[in-house]
Amino acid sequence: MPLEPLGLIDFFDGEYQVTSEVTTLPTPGHTPGHQAILISSKGHKAMIVGDVLHSKVQVQEPSWCARVDTNKDDSRRSREDLLNRAQAQNYIVAAGHFHPEEHLGRIISKDRIRYWRSL
Repeated sequence: MPLEPLGLIDFFDGEYQVTSEVTTLPTPGHTPGHQAILISSKGHKAMIVGDVLHSKVQVQEPSWCARVDTNKDDSRRSREDLLNRAQAQNYIVAAGHFHPEEHLGRIISKDRIRYWRSL
């Protein structure tokens, strides 16, 4: 049964504040409508990046796209913007495509090169 006629689904464009602590962030490129999830609670920030990052190498090389990204230019832009935000605002990042022992981390830089630091 479709969810829309039942009033059980909301469609939105752009950033959308789900709750006072959870916001969606458009990250186009992998698929149309792709979103990252930003979480802010008790002074801490985290983001769930979904398919923005497929490999840790993309932290250092954000222009490298996965073959399955439907719009490579948007994918590069989304990844660069997300990495900049994660680093500047000290987000904990959940990158589900990384190895399970390394899928939580932070974006750090040394000598102007970005790195993934697992938590």
